[in-house]
Amino acid sequence: MGLELYLDLLSQPCRAVYIFAKKNGIPFELRSVDLRKGQHLSDVFAQVNPRQKVPALKGPHRPVPVWMSTWPGSTQPCGETASRSCGIR
Repeated sequence: MGLELYLDLLSQPCRAVYIFAKKNGIPFELRSVDLRKGQHLSDVFAQVNPRQKVPALKGPHRPVPVWMSTWPGSTQPCGETASRSCGIR
């Protein structure tokens, strides 16, 4: 099994990941996630990305986050005042 990309191509970040993978010849299977229907909020999708965000990537062994809405160990989104910096400038 190869890479699986979970995307909604109406989303600009999803299109960016899709174009990057295509232009660089990265083999993947496209798994459509309809954000308007709330498919990203399902329990099934939560197994792929517990944060229920797209784009998401599932590798041969486990899901891999593509976008981090919060820095690991932090409870606040990056860019907001937090007890420690997320390192993104």
